[in-house]
This record gives sequence, C-alpha cells and structure tokens, in this order.
Amino acid sequence: MKYCILILSAFLINQASAQEPSAKDLEKHKEKVLKSKEKSKNIVSLDTLFASGKPYCIMKGSKKFLGSYSAYSLRAINNPEFEEIYLESETVGTGSAAVYFWNMLFVNQGQKIRFQKGTLDLENTIVEYDLFNQGGLNIAGMNKLVLLKGGSNTTAQTTQKKELVNRNRNGMVQVFGENIQQSGVQIGMIKKENKAENGAVITYYTITLPNGELIATAKNSGISDYNWQLTVAKDNSQHTVNSSIGVSETDIAKFLVDRLYL
Repeated sequence: MKYCILILSAFLINQASAQEPSAKDLEKHKEKVLKSKEKSKNIVSLDTLFASGKPYCIMKGSKKFLGSYSAYSLRAINNPEFEEIYLESETVGTGSAAVYFWNMLFVNQGQKIRFQKGTLDLENTIVEYDLFNQGGLNIAGMNKLVLLKGGSNTTAQTTQKKELVNRNRNGMVQVFGENIQQSGVQIGMIKKENKAENGAVITYYTITLPNGELIATAKNSGISDYNWQLTVAKDNSQHTVNSSIGVSETDIAKFLVDRLYL
C-alpha cells in the first residue's frame, strides 16, 4: 500500500509526463523504489529522484538520445512549478578523443559548475550535498558543492563584492548557536552538519555573512578530530585550524576574523 501511494504521488507531481505510465512501468517503478529503500540508494524513477525510498526532488529528463537523457530539469517536490537546477551534457572533441561533461546551472542563483562525467555521480551528488529542502533550493548545499567541487570550471554568472559587517574589530568574537558576533554585533552565521562517510562521521561547517553570502567551509576527518580543513570562498585558499572540544566554532570564526575574511 505504501508503495502504491509513492507511485501515485510521484505521478501526480510530475503531471508533465507526455504519456501515462503503463502497468509494466508502474511495476518497474515499484521495484526501483523498493531497491532505493532497502539498499539506501539514490534512484530516479518516473521523473522523481528517490533517496532511501523517499521522494527527494523532481528530476525530469529531456533531449533523449540513444536511450539516455542529455538534459535534466530539477525542481523541489513541494514547489514543482519552479525550475531550480538545469543540467545539460556537453561533448568536447570527437571519436575516441571525446570528453563528456555535465553543466549544472543554478537557475536563479547565477552559479554554474562544469564537471566531467564519471567524476561526480549525479543522483548521489544531488542528495549528498543536500541541494534541495522542502521549499526549494538549499543555498548552503549549493555553496558547498560550488566551492568544493566546482574547481576551475566554476563560473560565477554574477559577481558581488562581499561587504563585511561594520563593528569594533577589537572586541571579543563569540558564537551563540549559529550566530557569530563580535563586539555584540552579528557578523556571520556558522552552520553544522554531520555526515556518515566511509565508516566515519564527518562534520562540515558552512560559514556565511548574515545575508547568506558564502565565506568559507570547514570539515574534519572524524568525530574526535578537531583539526579543521578550511576552504575560503574569496580566494579558494586552504588552511588548517587547530582546535579542541567545545570551541571549534569559535576558533574557526576567530581565524576568519583575524585574517579579514569575516
């Protein structure tokens, strides 16, 4: 019964399908959703990306050639009328020298990354970087993906100078929850996320200005590691911040403030 509901939900959300799925299509869909749930896999079926058996986002393919799609439109499950991400394949060269890329355009954010096919798995990347939340695009997830995986192929369609918050820079830097303050003025945000990767629990931090502009990301190698690998968005520079239990957020914030990144 549960899978029948999932089948119907996915179909109703994706009304744009040119043709209603046949009984055979629905049976295959049921098998894919079950596989996604039982094996914790990210699988696309009936224009919907399922993560561990649950609908994650709409992923509608187009420009089909030789049985495969060369473009996708990605939309939030609860906001299907707005396209958030557009994916299109690109071929450079011909014959045996051809190299295949995906261009990922964040439609309303002015960000684009280009990566070679095979270096990133589309379905896993979308879910692992948590590119969608209930209402639409997850900006923090997008920022993390662009910063960590975009490399030299990242293109900022719009560029803005980051305006740091005016305050007394001689004051104490403190972190209250997700808010970073100096001299009693909020100067930024620091958001924490834990992920299970390769048998370890990795902690990620995303540091932004109060308006959401990305400043830096940081990660460790495991739950008891307090040496943070920091990547700064402004110049893509890499740093290590050594800390200890209970003060990691504050030490990361102080590092950025002291070097005028925040």
